[in-house]
Amino acid sequence: MSDATAAADLRTLIDRQGTGNITELVTPGGPVRFTGTHYASRIDGNTVTLAQAEPAPGSTPAPTDDQLASAARHAADLTP
Repeated sequence: MSDATAAADLRTLIDRQGTGNITELVTPGGPVRFTGTHYASRIDGNTVTLAQAEPAPGSTPAPTDDQLASAARHAADLTP
């Protein structure tokens, strides 16, 4: 973002459920549908990082909600 204030405004917006979503990735098993259930964000100055986690189609064993939430939190913390 252009400055820390704009970054904070963006984070405030994206942290509200239903205000937008991450563009879905295409995986070999098909598209992953991001629901926003397992979501985390982080702000560092003028940089906003957001992450979501969902199981890949056909994942076995399927990850638990706690594992997915943890994956999103860890991904958000990996800001360079």
